[in-house]
Amino acid sequence: MRIKDRDVTETKHTVDIESYFLRHERDYSVLRGQEIKEALAKNKDIIFTLEIRDIERIAFFVYSVVNHFYRKAYLRLYKGYKTKERVIFIVEESQNIFDSSTISKKLFNRMRKIFSEARNLDLHFVMCSQRLQDLNTKIRGRTRLMLGNVSLDDYELKVRRLLRNSKYKTEILNFERGTFLYTANDSVIKFPKFATTEKPFEIKPKIKVKPLKPQKKRRFNRIISALTGFKIYDRPSRNGYTGDSEDLDETEQEELEDEREWSEFLLDESEWR
Repeated sequence: MRIKDRDVTETKHTVDIESYFLRHERDYSVLRGQEIKEALAKNKDIIFTLEIRDIERIAFFVYSVVNHFYRKAYLRLYKGYKTKERVIFIVEESQNIFDSSTISKKLFNRMRKIFSEARNLDLHFVMCSQRLQDLNTKIRGRTRLMLGNVSLDDYELKVRRLLRNSKYKTEILNFERGTFLYTANDSVIKFPKFATTEKPFEIKPKIKVKPLKPQKKRRFNRIISALTGFKIYDRPSRNGYTGDSEDLDETEQEELEDEREWSEFLLDESEWR
């Protein structure tokens, strides 16, 4: 699902709107709420392609999705429901979300809280990053590390000290693609090249083309017909609108029903006269 830059906006005392997915008072708001909720509910596996330009809004969108599942899992556990679901968040370029300059802000206090409690609610994080030292220490200290072919800069600043007692402390610089060192038990794990079994598809927004409202001329013709008794036929509209109430939203349906009731009232009154 593609999230555009305009879908995460800065909020300053805005009025609550039902289409919001998540809203904070003076921070950011994630729009297209109904679409995101339906996408999360109907799809077991989903990838969000973010076209958001700045890091804070990217982090806020990730937090909004994590918070959505956190609230569901928390309420399910609180009410004693037996049904469970295990959710895995795979965060690519995780240093953008869990960087010290981002995660330390007051806005993301809840994100740090969720990260600390997530495993108890069957919520798990898989974080991918090319720079281990860019991750916040509070986040990195709660993770199990799986290291691949690290950069020399990262190795000198962070990895060499972590692997000082490992038998792979030098070999890790020459690991092939798909080979990782699991630091918890100092073992090498190899993964085959990933291949999709099904063709992925894009979840596109449902653009609902609303027909134009009935023109004033139509209403005028109905009133004249009711008062004079002469039938005045409406000229077909160029946009193809026939006056049917299908595909109209609730407001337009109510307006159309009001017009019909009013025209019927005038007809009844003319017959009574």
